[in-house]
Amino acid sequence: MRSLFGTDGIRGKAGEYPLDPATVSRIGAALAVSLRDRGRTGTLSVVVGCDTRVSSPGIVAALAGGLRAVGAEVRFAGVVPTPAVAHLVKALGADAGISVSASHNAWPDNGIKIFSWEGKKLPDAVEARIEKLISTAEAVAPIEVPEDPALADLYETHLVDTLPARLDGLRIVVDCANGAAFRVAPEAFRRAGAEVIPLARSPRTVATSTRAAAPSTLMRWPRPS
Repeated sequence: MRSLFGTDGIRGKAGEYPLDPATVSRIGAALAVSLRDRGRTGTLSVVVGCDTRVSSPGIVAALAGGLRAVGAEVRFAGVVPTPAVAHLVKALGADAGISVSASHNAWPDNGIKIFSWEGKKLPDAVEARIEKLISTAEAVAPIEVPEDPALADLYETHLVDTLPARLDGLRIVVDCANGAAFRVAPEAFRRAGAEVIPLARSPRTVATSTRAAAPSTLMRWPRPS
């Protein structure tokens, strides 16, 4: 039976169990061990992305420490939306993916959502197995991992390619709400041909989404003459 994993990964208050640095490093190590248990050989590859919460870099570093300790390579996409991690796992042929985010939860919270090599949520049985491994894993020091800008670029290309038509000639106000898409969304619209007016683009914030503009405000934005 699972006790750490909920319906959408592991969530809690950042810095407190189970999102304290020691436990987070154990989660990274447990994931890597579980991949080995399922027959994955060679150097494991895990894609990691996060949101703009101030606690996200520390959680990423703790995860990376645990993953590296068991022989996994961490490919850090930086601040990207959760669907970007799911897409990149499949696009890169990685063994797993991790999104560090608590979605709409209050800013002191954070979370860890793990994707399978198919870019899908882990089955309950696999999550239960990881929880057992966490209890026996050794906590290690966090490590900083460099961000690879090419990963966000790859996701932006994917977004543009899914459009049925270009957006040339459109002027679009994009309220990023200081969230995980603060960089990807405006850039994807630009690459699709639109003129973009981005709002609320803080790369690191304590309160994601709390200053988002109301739809009625966006609709009143001056249109080109």
